[in-house]
Amino acid sequence: MSLSDTIRLLLLSAIWGASFLFMRIAAPELGPFPTTFARIGIGALALLPFLLRPRHRGTLRDCKGPLLILGLFGSALPFSLLCWATLHLEAGFTSLLNATTPICAALIGFWWLRIPLTRFQFLGLAVGLGGIAILTGDQLDFRRDGAGWPIMAVLGATSCYGFAGHYTRTRLSHLSPLAVSAGSLLAASLSSYSSLPLPCPVGAPSPAPSLSESSVPPSPSSSSSACSSVTALLPPPP
Repeated sequence: MSLSDTIRLLLLSAIWGASFLFMRIAAPELGPFPTTFARIGIGALALLPFLLRPRHRGTLRDCKGPLLILGLFGSALPFSLLCWATLHLEAGFTSLLNATTPICAALIGFWWLRIPLTRFQFLGLAVGLGGIAILTGDQLDFRRDGAGWPIMAVLGATSCYGFAGHYTRTRLSHLSPLAVSAGSLLAASLSSYSSLPLPCPVGAPSPAPSLSESSVPPSPSSSSSACSSVTALLPPPP
């Protein structure tokens, strides 16, 4: 691995790791669905100028169906599940569970696309699944205040990521990564907008708190622009 690949990998790790902290702060105050929409929407707006280029307009029109499916399973659904899970789980624990994405991708590829796995890969999957069992075994409490359902929500999100990766390779491999990122985020923002609760104003609005009194930093903006935009702008490895 070259030095540039190492720096790129460390930068991606820092960006995606910080997103769980942002979600843990914002979701309890804003709600999981508004946080998801803010993250996806700001990321889509940041990449929209690239999508409006003449060479990308036809891509959006011709591939709107696959981009909508990718936006749903690659952003809208997993982000919603993760935001809801962070209401009940610590950010560090959620990020550890998110590391099961390669395991889910390997299993989906094996069962759906019949991608063969070597013995060592099967052994690696067994070790990974054993680690998940050890990590979550004593916390799978599915009662009302238990962590069972939030843990399953995180694993559902990683399964969505695994499916989205294979779907991109099979249906959208002819597009540039930037076009795929911008188009799927735009589709995800449109699909996630329908999940927002309707506003119900009651009486006069309360005065806005000052910056020193506010307990919510601009986390949706930070997480969306960092995780959904900056990662798409990183140059691919040669």
